[in-house]
Amino acid sequence: MNKLIFLLLPDVQEITGGKSRSTIWRWVRSGQFPQPVRLAGNTIGWPVEAIQQWRDSVINQGGQG
Repeated sequence: MNKLIFLLLPDVQEITGGKSRSTIWRWVRSGQFPQPVRLAGNTIGWPVEAIQQWRDSVINQGGQG
């Protein structure tokens, strides 16, 4: 069985090269970045697979932001 792994915003910021919270949320709203998932209460996270796919697509396109 595969375990779902989620990344929290600080992890996502690190993966995106230290982008700000507002930049990441702007990308989410514009559809340039994966939608987060509500995990519990006010906690949200991004499936690690979605972030890996996004990162791979950015690398193949030559950059983001």
